Amino acid sequence: ATEAGPRSFRNGSRARASDLSARVDVLRKLERSARRASEQASKQGSGERGGRAEACAKRELEPAISFEEMARIVLLTSNASKVDGMNTETGNWLEELAAPYFAFKDAGHHVEIVSTNGGRIPFDPKSLSEDFLLEAAKRFYTDKQAMAETDTTKSLSEVSARHVDCVLLVGGHGGYADYVGNPKFTSFVERVDRDGGIVAAVCHGPIGLVDCKGADGKPLVAGRKVTGFTDEEEKEVGLDSSVPFLLESKLRELGAEFENQSNWAAHCVADGRLVTGQNNFSAGAVADKVLELLQARRRVLLLVTSESEVPGFNRPTGSWLEEVAAPYYTFVEAGFQVDIVSTKGGAAPIDAASRADDFYWDAGKRFDRDPTAAGKMNATIPLDDVVVDDKIKAIFLVGGHGGYADQFKFKDLIESVDRNGGIVAAVCHGPIGLCAATKEDGSPFVAGRKMTGFTNEEEEAVGADKSVPFLLEKKLQELGAKYEKKDAFKDFCIADGRLVTGQNNCSATVAAKKVLELLNAAEK
Repeated sequence: ATEAGPRSFRNGSRARASDLSARVDVLRKLERSARRASEQASKQGSGERGGRAEACAKRELEPAISFEEMARIVLLTSNASKVDGMNTETGNWLEELAAPYFAFKDAGHHVEIVSTNGGRIPFDPKSLSEDFLLEAAKRFYTDKQAMAETDTTKSLSEVSARHVDCVLLVGGHGGYADYVGNPKFTSFVERVDRDGGIVAAVCHGPIGLVDCKGADGKPLVAGRKVTGFTDEEEKEVGLDSSVPFLLESKLRELGAEFENQSNWAAHCVADGRLVTGQNNFSAGAVADKVLELLQARRRVLLLVTSESEVPGFNRPTGSWLEEVAAPYYTFVEAGFQVDIVSTKGGAAPIDAASRADDFYWDAGKRFDRDPTAAGKMNATIPLDDVVVDDKIKAIFLVGGHGGYADQFKFKDLIESVDRNGGIVAAVCHGPIGLCAATKEDGSPFVAGRKMTGFTNEEEEAVGADKSVPFLLEKKLQELGAKYEKKDAFKDFCIADGRLVTGQNNCSATVAAKKVLELLNAAEK
C-alpha cells in the first residue's frame, strides 16, 4: 500500500484466449501505456504540469472499453442452404446475424462469426428482399469487412469454446440441417454454458438447443423460460408441413416453458444466462439483453499460492486441489465469472498430496479433466493485474501449505474487497492470508470475528505441526479471532457477516455454498 491508500489492482480477463484478434493486444498495450503515463504524471506532483500530463494520458491512451471488460462473443451460423423436405432455398437470416454483430461490435466486444463447417455461409434469399432488409441488415450487406467475414468463417473444429463469454445461435431454416444431430455443435454450446457463459438464440436459432444438456444431464431448456419461431409463424410462412419439426412444439416436448407474443412481434425472453428471441424482428432485443447481462457480470476471484516451497517445510507443497475445484464449480455453475489469481501469475502449483487416492475427489478429478479450469490454473492472473470494482462480489482464499510463503501479499486485496462491500472467504489454510489484513481502524481483520481454519490437531495429524512457520489456529486466536472448530477433518463452515471460513479441505464445498447463499441474499 502507498501512503495514499491501498494499491490499485487491475483485473485480468478470462478472455485471454490465444485466438483473440490483434485488437486485444493493442488494447492491452494501450491500457499499460495509459497506466504508465498516468503514474508518471502523478509523480510529477499535483501542479499544473502534472495535472495536464495525467489528463492527456487518460484522453489519448485509454481505449473506449478496457481489456477486462471486452467479451469474446461467437455468432454460430449454418452452412446449409438446403434442408431435406423443404423445396425452397434457405440459409441464415441476415438480420439475425447483422443486428447482434453490430450491437456487440459497436459496444467494443470481440465478435467471431463461426459456422458448422467453415467457409462461406449462405443467406436465405428472402432475408435479402426489401421487406426484410432492415437497418442492420442493410448496414451489414454494404459493409465490405462484415461481408468478407461471412466468406471466410472458421469451422467449429477450428475454434475453442474456452473463454467464450457468449455464444449466439443465428436463426434461419438452415439450422435444421446442421445444428441438430451435430455433436461438435452441441458440445460447443454445452461447454459455454457450463463455463458460465451466456447462451443466446434467435428465431430458428433455438433449433441448436434441442440436443443440448445441462450439467444435470437434463435438456438444457427443461424448466426454463424460452421462446423461438412459433408454430403459428411457421404456418403463416407455409412451411409447417415441410420442416423436420415445429420448433415451438419440440421445445415444449423437452420441458421448456415456452412464451410467445403475437406473430412477428419483437419478443425476447431471458432465463438466467439463457436468452432467446421469437423471430427475426427480435434479433436486436436479444443482443440488447446479452449486452445487459455482460455489463452486469458478477466475478469471484479464487486466490491461490504461487509457491511450492515453504522455508522449514519438509516437502514440496502448493494449493490443495479440492479447495480450488469445489468452489470453482460452485460459482461457475451459478453463473459467476470465476478467475484464478496468484501472487506471481502464470502456472500455480498444486500439492501432489491432494491428488493421492484418499484426497482425489470428484471435483478435483473434474477440474483436472476440464481444459478451461486447468487452463486457468496454468495461466493464473497476477495479483498486480487486479483492480477492485463492483463486479468483484467475493474473493475465496484457497488453502494449502504454500500459502505460508506468500498469502500475506493478498493483504491489500482483502482489505479493498471487504471495504467495497464484497465477501471474503477462506478455507483450510486460506485464513493465513487474513492474518496480515487489518480493519479500517488498524486492528486485525479477524479480531472479534467468528471464524475457523485448519486446527492444531489437524496440523499434528498430517505431521506438519513442527515444520510450519506458525500454527494457524493459534495465530488466529492471538489476533483476537473468536475461533471455533469441530472434529478433525469434518466439514465445518462459519459465516460472520461477510466473512466466511471453512475448517479444512473437507469444508471447501460448504464454504463455497455459504458464499453463494450470501451473494444471492444480497441481490434480493
